[in-house]
Amino acid sequence: MTGAVVLDIEGTTSSTAQVHDVLSPYARRRVADRVAAHRGSPEVRRILSDVARTPVLTVHDDGAAVRVLERWSDDGRKAGPLKRLQGLIWSEGYARGELSGHVHPDTVEALALWQERGVRVHACSSGDLRGRLTHHFDTVAELDAARLADWCTALVRRPQEPSGPVEVQGDGHRHPVHPDLVSVARGRAR
Repeated sequence: MTGAVVLDIEGTTSSTAQVHDVLSPYARRRVADRVAAHRGSPEVRRILSDVARTPVLTVHDDGAAVRVLERWSDDGRKAGPLKRLQGLIWSEGYARGELSGHVHPDTVEALALWQERGVRVHACSSGDLRGRLTHHFDTVAELDAARLADWCTALVRRPQEPSGPVEVQGDGHRHPVHPDLVSVARGRAR
């Protein structure tokens, strides 16, 4: 019996479009203001310090760090400091009612199935957890690494989602391919 499930968010439990069309632009518009308003907070100081340690920053001041964060956002980079800042911005946006989430309808059903069986469910995001999480999976290479760690793996390939960076190349043996989370919860691959 499976004791726990680790789920990626983008494209798995929720729409990729929610991230690319709503959340990322929302955060991008607020990067400089968030840093300016919370410059003295430990979270923002840590983010700026982490940006200052990257080789892309040659001038070490807050303005230069903000420009790097904005460039990473424009480029769609999943750099840890940017993802942490985006998380802070999104949390404020949700709390103010300026943002609302998206969850694929089958996600709720899959979560209920796992709950009935006593399976713990964990979510991970490449942005928040990269560098802090040993196992994160949204590419076949990452699934391969999880498999090497003796984890059972599955790839959710939703018909309505863009194919993204994952190339299955007919490999449904190492990583069963599922059209949704309910089929994962029920153990039915395509």
